[in-house]
Amino acid sequence: MAKSHDVRGEIAAAAAAAKPAPAEQLDLMPPMRGSMTDHERQRVEEGVRHGRAGRPPGAANKSTREMLDFIRKVIGDPMLESARQLLHTPE
Repeated sequence: MAKSHDVRGEIAAAAAAAKPAPAEQLDLMPPMRGSMTDHERQRVEEGVRHGRAGRPPGAANKSTREMLDFIRKVIGDPMLESARQLLHTPE
């Protein structure tokens, strides 16, 4: 019986020695998103914004822009025409 008790103690001691400390695991984790300051986050977002391909934000599609030019040349300003329609009486 004495031997089995000693083995259990040795196993428990080996398991406790093999268990890594929580601080060691935290060092392996990548930095969290919330750890950046507002200034750093703004610099990263500006870099991503400038590196994107395609139209800049707010730019109109070419076909949409051409259609609006056509409508303005043929009909006139859509907002003014809508206002003129509202001035008509049902009679």
